Amino acid sequence: MRDYDLNTPDAYAGHLADVNESIQVVATEDIYNSNGMLLIKKGLDLKPDIARRVLNHKLVKPLEMQVDVEETVGAQRLYEDISSLIEHFADCKTIHRTLKLDNPLVLECRHYAEYGLLRQKMTVMAERLPQFYQKALFCAWFSLALARQLKLSPLNCEASFLAGLTHDIGLLHIDPTILEKQSDYTADEWRAMQSHAVIGDMILSHVEGLPEATRRAVREHHERSDGSGYPQGLFEEQMRIEGQLVAMADMLLAIAEKRQQDSPQALSLSDLIPVLQINSTVHTAQAYAATINTLKLLEHAPSPSVDLALLTETVSRLLTQRCELEKRFEQLHSLKPHLGSDRQQHHQLRSARLILQRLWITVTGSGLLSDPLARWLEHVRQEGLEIAAPELAEITLMYQELDWQLKQLARAMHLVSHDVDELPDQSRQSIRQVVDPLIPAQAGAEQAMAWHSAI
Repeated sequence: MRDYDLNTPDAYAGHLADVNESIQVVATEDIYNSNGMLLIKKGLDLKPDIARRVLNHKLVKPLEMQVDVEETVGAQRLYEDISSLIEHFADCKTIHRTLKLDNPLVLECRHYAEYGLLRQKMTVMAERLPQFYQKALFCAWFSLALARQLKLSPLNCEASFLAGLTHDIGLLHIDPTILEKQSDYTADEWRAMQSHAVIGDMILSHVEGLPEATRRAVREHHERSDGSGYPQGLFEEQMRIEGQLVAMADMLLAIAEKRQQDSPQALSLSDLIPVLQINSTVHTAQAYAATINTLKLLEHAPSPSVDLALLTETVSRLLTQRCELEKRFEQLHSLKPHLGSDRQQHHQLRSARLILQRLWITVTGSGLLSDPLARWLEHVRQEGLEIAAPELAEITLMYQELDWQLKQLARAMHLVSHDVDELPDQSRQSIRQVVDPLIPAQAGAEQAMAWHSAI
């Protein structure tokens, strides 16, 4: 990531050439490489053969600063696209209407249209990465909703909206084969994916007049309060609110999409509150509270009827999963003495301690793995209590999320055992004895490599 240079053309050149098939892309000036060689003359269309000329050359300035895309996504198109998204989902309509977001949305779309480079990037994204464009629309709208919920200043609302819209523009510079890959990433591919936050920040540095908070939010939208995020591994006190609002919007959409894949039945965003509760300290308390308060604006739909056999099967699965999660949590929590004290500020030690502390508070405070909950589940199974279906759905979601969180904790401890030189040998051995069986060796090594490349 440290070697990335925006002046050296990458996948974005190919995207521009492909866009040129339907929307004209023209060089606005003579394009030279850093040695003074003319590569593309002013006025030429950026067709594939022309675009290939700039590859493997370092340019005098970024390619996007030297081309013009006709018929860009302007204020009206952006407003219509976001409105169409809102209209398609009843939950979004309710939030939009309750928070009276229409006039603020119009205003923010106009602000966006003032920045030519942003219009270019969002046009290319809409044409070449339509799924990410739809995601950008949601994150822009929901980040604005959260900013309004918090009563942030007009400038901070603008920064939150623009950051939500542009947080993934760095992906336009990543090899499309990596973006389309369905299997696990290699270490190099994961490094490339992580780089999109920094690339986005670098792109926005060329947008004159853009709120500084927008750039920082784009860079920070994958940072986490416990220091386990990227690209800088920041802790809560080091982050601004705008980036955390984008992070919450991004996380909410990811959880919703995952839930929809697992269960195709109708989904309300308010149904995701239990999952967010497991993640209550992943992002700042202010961003979390704004998200929960926004989702609580939604009314709960009546629970559908439940098949008794399915209910029994669900409870049996949850009882088994509870035992497995409890055992893994106790194993990991037993390693707490080996993670040092708060006086030790080594980044990975501090991050692992905070992740463990967060999970301990979540598990003990929620009673998710408690004996009373196990007895209640057994009672539901024996009595066939169909009325408990909503609670079972919540527990299912929370167990799925807790399982993922425990895997993240295991990876963080894996990094500690391999990378913290001052760790006593006995502690290193104790951590590895517990953690190594929980994660594949290759995945742990690749995670470690990715961590080093991001910092």
